[in-house]
Amino acid sequence: MTMLLDGHGAPAAGRSTSRRNFAVLVLIAVSVVVVGVMVTVSPSAGRVAVAACVAVFLAVFCLSFPRASIVGLVVWLTALGMVRRLFLSLGASGDFDPLLLVAPAAVALLLAVAARQGAFRQRTPLTAGVLILSGLVVLSTVNPLQGGLAVGIGALLFVLVPVLWFWIGRGLLTDALVGRVLVVTAISSLAAAGYGLFQVYRGFPAWDQRWIDAKGYAALVVGNSIRPFASFSNASEYVTFLAIGAVIWALLIRRHRPVLSATVALAIISWSLAVASVRSIAVLLLVTLALVWAMSHGLSGAQSTVIGLIGLLAFGAAIATVNPARVGGSKTSNLLGRQVTGLADPFNSDERVSTLPVHLRLIWDGLRSAVHNPVGQGFGSVTIAGERLGGATASTEADPSNVAVALGIPGLAAYVWVVVFGLRLAFRRARAERSFRTLAALGILLVTFLQWLTGGNYATAIFPWLLLGWLDRPSPRPRRAEQATGPTAALAGS
Repeated sequence: MTMLLDGHGAPAAGRSTSRRNFAVLVLIAVSVVVVGVMVTVSPSAGRVAVAACVAVFLAVFCLSFPRASIVGLVVWLTALGMVRRLFLSLGASGDFDPLLLVAPAAVALLLAVAARQGAFRQRTPLTAGVLILSGLVVLSTVNPLQGGLAVGIGALLFVLVPVLWFWIGRGLLTDALVGRVLVVTAISSLAAAGYGLFQVYRGFPAWDQRWIDAKGYAALVVGNSIRPFASFSNASEYVTFLAIGAVIWALLIRRHRPVLSATVALAIISWSLAVASVRSIAVLLLVTLALVWAMSHGLSGAQSTVIGLIGLLAFGAAIATVNPARVGGSKTSNLLGRQVTGLADPFNSDERVSTLPVHLRLIWDGLRSAVHNPVGQGFGSVTIAGERLGGATASTEADPSNVAVALGIPGLAAYVWVVVFGLRLAFRRARAERSFRTLAALGILLVTFLQWLTGGNYATAIFPWLLLGWLDRPSPRPRRAEQATGPTAALAGS
């Protein structure tokens, strides 16, 4: 065999790898020292240093090991909220947080790699819808109604960046990598559930309590209790991540590997969801699990929907018999009481009992706004970019109405197009293959439904787009001989 590396082949390659690994270790050591010094001098400067170091490492890994870096980004986004609060606890100040730019920078690099791997090949109706929706989002940055160009550009970080994961999934996500992402997500959800239960039963750590005091929001407070949020940026992102984890653990039980540990994990996550006091996700998770169970047994979409509705009605009848005062201790009675009273009487007009009528009214008003303003107001008007960058924020708390407000009738049509073709693809794949990966993809798409474009949920907004891209990935390239000379020549040479 010809030796190509320094005339010595494999030994030279080994020395090169060792030198590269040593250089990386030296870089890590120097970075830790620099970050430690800057944090001591100024927490705000330390936050910039951490963001720069993480961005550099992610850039190296995105270009050298793009598929492994997808798993790394999932872990980073899961911990992002806690990292930000730690710096706030140390005294970091300012509305601009450079840590928020780390993941978008990595996404840009992964997008370039995915494009070279064929992410944009073999267009489908779903890719057409995603391209149109993305184009409308970019075009909306110049909409003056949202408060200015800075607001529009800021909104791209919350809306366009998650959508770009579609192309990363389409170009880089293999079947094996999907399995690894799902397992890492399941483990991370269990860790998040443990952190959330610690917050409920032992109290909030100092960094979390300082964040609540400085930047907490009214929806965190339930009576005399405060909703847990673990390592995430808000309670909504926390419960959505737990629901994603619950879907994966439930499917691991179905695979019988390992049944006992998966059952314990699912029980822990379920209790964490119960004391998180967010009713909508509990209902959505129940319907999702029923639909996924039905699909796993080969039932049609219509039959699966009937199973889901029956499960929902049974759940409603059961919850109406529960006395919240007798469930849990004093630390959870407020949180569980809010869950039970709202689920038992969801259409009660008293907001202290149920907020469902309020949410439905917000969605309806948002959808109607597309009639009065067919071109929309820009995504800055329905994301926190408006609040942070000088505009105004009026989120309707659901994707269809947010898109109607932001992009008007064209955007709403593009969003519906993506949802219809995306869910149809997911249902078809799940029913045809009934594999752990396809069923998990369908379950995650369903349990995050109506929140695919909630970009403030940094760790959860990526999953529906990443999995949609994987489900829609192009088929492998034909063999080079067939590409170059056609099928006849390929047969002749065989």
